Parts: sequence; C-alpha cells; structure tokens
Amino acid sequence: MDANERRIIGYTAGAHYLSHATELTFAAVLVLVGMEYGVGPAVLGGMANAFALAFGATALPAGLLADRIGSRKLFVICLLTSAVAAALVAFSPSLPLLTGALVLLGLTAGLYHPAGLSLIARATRARGIALGYHGVAGNLGVALTPFIAGGIGALLGWRAAYLFAGGLSLALAFVVHFSRIGEGEAPPFEKAVAPENGGNNGRSLVTPLVAIFAANFLTGFIYRGSVTFLPKHIMENGRLGLLNMDPVAAAGSFTTVALLFGVVGQYLGGHLAHRFRLERIAVVMACAIVPPLLLMGAASGVLLVVAAAAFAFFNFMGQPTFNSLVAEYTPRRLQGRSYGIYFFCSFGIGSFAAGVSGLIAERFGLPWVFVVLAGVGVLLVLLTLYLLSLTSALRAKQTVAAA
Repeated sequence: MDANERRIIGYTAGAHYLSHATELTFAAVLVLVGMEYGVGPAVLGGMANAFALAFGATALPAGLLADRIGSRKLFVICLLTSAVAAALVAFSPSLPLLTGALVLLGLTAGLYHPAGLSLIARATRARGIALGYHGVAGNLGVALTPFIAGGIGALLGWRAAYLFAGGLSLALAFVVHFSRIGEGEAPPFEKAVAPENGGNNGRSLVTPLVAIFAANFLTGFIYRGSVTFLPKHIMENGRLGLLNMDPVAAAGSFTTVALLFGVVGQYLGGHLAHRFRLERIAVVMACAIVPPLLLMGAASGVLLVVAAAAFAFFNFMGQPTFNSLVAEYTPRRLQGRSYGIYFFCSFGIGSFAAGVSGLIAERFGLPWVFVVLAGVGVLLVLLTLYLLSLTSALRAKQTVAAA
C-alpha cells in the first residue's frame, strides 16, 4: 500500500469507529434512559428502531453524494452534523424531543458507510484486506462502546456519553478537513465480475446484486436485534459480578469483552475475502452464526458471554466478504449508489429488528430474541446457498463466452 492508501484507510477507519460508537451508545445506556423516563423494552426498542431506520435511510442519498461530491467532503459533513445532533440528544428535556434528536443523529451518522466503502473499493488495490482493517475499526466502535458509554453513563449520566461521542466526531472532522487524501482510482480488482461499461453482462448482474442486498438485510436484522438488547440480556441473565461495579457498567464491560472477538473476526475475514471465493465464504459464515445465537437464548452466566463472543466472531468475520461482493458485482462508476442501497437494506430495513426484538422481549422474555434471530440466520444460510449457485452459473457462462 502507498501513503495515500494508508491515509485513506486511517481516516475511513476513524470515521467507521465513530459511526458505530454513535450508533451503539443508545444500546449502552438504554437501561438508564428507561429508568429516567419509566418506560419498558417495547418503548425503548421503538426508539432504537427510529434511530436505526434513520441511520439506514440516509444511505441512499449518501451513495449519490459520494459519487457526486466525493467522499472527503461527505466525511466532514457527516462528522460535523453528527457532533451537533449528539449535543441535541444530550440536552433533550423530554422523551419526544429525545426521540426526535435520536432520529436526527441517525440521519447524520448514516451518511458515512456508502462514502467510506466506495472510497476503499475504488482507491485500494488489496480491497479485501483494506476492508478488513476498516471493519476492525468499526468493530472496535461496536465492542468498546458498551464499556465506554456504559461506564460514562454509570458515572456521569447517559447524557454525558452522547457529549463524549459528539466531541470525538467534532475533533475528527477538523483532522479530515485539514488533511490531504486523493480519491484517484486504483487498478481494477483482479477478481471483479462487473464490467465498467455495463452492457448485457451488466444486466445479468442484477439478480446476484439483489440476492446480496437481501442477504445484507438479513445480516443487518440479526445485527440490530442482537446488539440492541445484548447489554440488557447480559445484565439480567448473565448473573456476573465485577468488583461490585454498577450493574449497567458491568453489563457493558462483559458485552465489550464478547464483542471484541468481532475485531479478530473482521481481521481474519478481510484476509479470507482477499484469498478465497467470496460466495463460498458467505455460506460458511452464515452457517456459523446460527448455533451461537441459539446458545445465547438458552445460556446464562459465563456461557452466555462465551456464546456472545462466538456470535460476534463469526458474524463480523463475514462483513468484509459481503462488502467485497457488492464491489465485485457493481461497475466502478456506480459503486457509491450500490453501497447506498446495500446499507439501506442492512441499517434501514434491518432496523425494524430493534422494534420487533423489543416486542418479543416484553412478551416472551429476552432469551427469545436470540432464538428468533437464529431462525433469521437459517434464512440467511438458504439465501447464501442460492447466491453461490447463481453466481457459479454466471461464472460458467462467462468462461464459455470467453473461450
């Protein structure tokens, strides 16, 4: 990698960390918000759903903006507006205003993913490895936020956790604004299937892309449902003590321990995506997440944390693969828009998992949330098998045509 590629990975990694840190702060302080306003899992799940839907909905216009104005400008806009929205969340005086501020924060933070992923896809040579490092940073945001935000919330109140996230976004916005990164295109990725000029073969890629988008909706549904209620599940069913810590902080700590395994998964997943057939890796990863989800629904104590760690490892190991699949089946000039649709499916439509999970938790109990998500995982296995069959036939036709 040259210096420009390293800078791109560094800045996108920082923005990716903050994007997920902002996203997961509500889950980390969810119990404290519920205690302050006297609301249960259904209302809290609905609030998380509103934020997540906004977070995903912005992906569509963000994809267009990434193609039109460039990723660097979009970074700065995303970070500055996220800092302002986080401050509004922190100073919200009522539950309706808090929900509105969370929606605004979702709209601003959701600008990031199409910009960052399309920039990496276009401007780096070892795309799978670059996406792996990028994913590691995002996973650190996912993993460390329950500990950091939960700890800040326990000590200073949940509003301070949002002020902390907003301050980091503001600082990174200034760093990116005064830096130099080039957005020139790297040489074409050797495994790419999509032609730059579209044509008849371009039309034949629509069905694989639809399957990839559908698979990402399922992975997003599983992700949103699991991370929204994992800290609360561990607090209520983990039965773990840590040096007489506050229960919220202790739950955040053990959630962080579990999710840190996702960092290792992202790193290994990036190297796998660079070396092996992507569709086959997708099938293996889909199969691997179902057993840990079932165990999370049945286990308690240390075994619950172990199951959550196994889920995080395999779930996030698959992300570089699915992110690479979008680039592989999309012409380079349309990758910003394609990533916009991709993340809208994951973070937008998939956001309804928060509301659905809240209703399941309130009616049947938190363990059933993870049992239902395991069922969604079975659907993901079937869809990735279909994608493998479909793309194998496509590659065979291309081989015959080339011959």
